[in-house]
Amino acid sequence: MKTTKILLSAALAMLMLTNCGGGANSPKDVVLTVFNAAKKLDFETMKKHLTQERISDIERIEKMLNSNPEERAEIKEMLKNAKFEILSEEISADDNSAVVTIKTSRVKDKDDKEDEVDLVKIDGIWKFDSNPF
Repeated sequence: MKTTKILLSAALAMLMLTNCGGGANSPKDVVLTVFNAAKKLDFETMKKHLTQERISDIERIEKMLNSNPEERAEIKEMLKNAKFEILSEEISADDNSAVVTIKTSRVKDKDDKEDEVDLVKIDGIWKFDSNPF
């Protein structure tokens, strides 16, 4: 159970860090929007900013959390204090892919971690395309 919570919070944190909300104009915007949605466990908003493959990933997490309300509440509590900082944004020369480097910190373990988030542009819209695990 504890391992499941750690994996779920890590996956959601990664997703949060890399996706943003409607009308996101840049990869950084996508990261900000998704992070805020993940903190609220707002799966519908997150899905709007994921590639199809990543939607399948998040739907599995959503299903697991919906089947266990206690665990969902614990994860939500852990995520509400998570923080992140965007360190850089690199957009490819063809403007179809990007990498956003972020630093995350969780209050509980006081450990900072740097991650790279891959994004792709699909039909002119930036989408999160990194493996959350």
